[in-house]
Amino acid sequence: MAIFDPLTIFVSILVGLISLLTYHVFKFYSKVKKFPPGPTPLPFIGNIFHFKEMKHNHDIIEEMAKKYGKVMTLWLGEFPHIIVTDTELALHVFRTKTFSGRTQLAFTDQFKSSPGSEYVSFGDFNTGWEVLRRMMFAALRKYTASESLPQQTKQMVDQVMDRVLVKKAGVDMKDTIRLITTPLLAKSLFGLDVSLNEPLLQDLKELVSIFERFGTAILLLDYSLIFRFWYRKTWQKVVDLSVIYKKMLYKQIEDHESTYQPDITRDIVDAFIWTRETAEKEEDADIYSHLTRDNIMNAITDLFQAGSETTKTTLHWFFLMLCLRPDWQSKIHREIKDNLSDEERYPDLDMRDQFPLLRAFILEVFILFYISFFILLLFNVISL
Repeated sequence: MAIFDPLTIFVSILVGLISLLTYHVFKFYSKVKKFPPGPTPLPFIGNIFHFKEMKHNHDIIEEMAKKYGKVMTLWLGEFPHIIVTDTELALHVFRTKTFSGRTQLAFTDQFKSSPGSEYVSFGDFNTGWEVLRRMMFAALRKYTASESLPQQTKQMVDQVMDRVLVKKAGVDMKDTIRLITTPLLAKSLFGLDVSLNEPLLQDLKELVSIFERFGTAILLLDYSLIFRFWYRKTWQKVVDLSVIYKKMLYKQIEDHESTYQPDITRDIVDAFIWTRETAEKEEDADIYSHLTRDNIMNAITDLFQAGSETTKTTLHWFFLMLCLRPDWQSKIHREIKDNLSDEERYPDLDMRDQFPLLRAFILEVFILFYISFFILLLFNVISL
């Protein structure tokens, strides 16, 4: 028998693969033993099958905590994550700077303006993170205090409702809400005027819909090559859309810098530029050095992703609860009608105290329902 006949080569390769796989599985479960208890993970995919039930993630984790304790380990792919379910202990963890960072993900890097630039929602805890977070809140406060936001909101809602009211059939509220929130965020954040049929709006809506369909599961593309291969077409679509988005956002910020007027706040980008120029005048090097164009791009991306998700989800639950509670629907409608008798008037932040029922109803939605599908993971680098 020849030394290198096909059967011998096949058997040798098979034995080699089995040996490597056995070694990998042994090494993986040796690593599992070093972490707090939790549901037994599978090699390569981790605990993903523990979330196959049609339940909210937090309900599944709560059930696990009853069995494994207040501190347990869940595995995304072969990456461990420590889950803390005790309120007091969780508060202690949040106060510890060691656990204030984020894992570095290929998904988030796709939307990063440039390598080495700083994020807020996906950034590690450092001086740059603190500065950007503080300046993000300052920019939001400056913009919401201007007249731009209520005017833009009224204009977009009117435009979409005019389109909806001509339909004789039923209305898809999910699509209607997306038609309002996506272009409104684009206008409010970076001053982009998009019509309801413009190709760029369709790209933004498709990007948001990918987040909606996959939710936290899109993070699995980073943790497992199996999932990356299985959803390779979706991943490539995310990559393509991220390129379009970054080119558009870069141009918008560049145009804003060339047309900026200190006494006019058109959108959040203007508010960031105002914050940067104020820091320059006051010779505040810490703030000025971190408010680069790339970091402003990242902050706007943070707001776009977070704002599109939470706003739409809140509105979905809000309108569903209004349908289920027609008595409250009538009361809220009457309250709005009484306070907005002038058809030319539109609500703004100064009027919020005039809508106690509406505010109470929204707060109840926040209490009763989970408005964020995208769970961000805190991390700590541990050598075990």
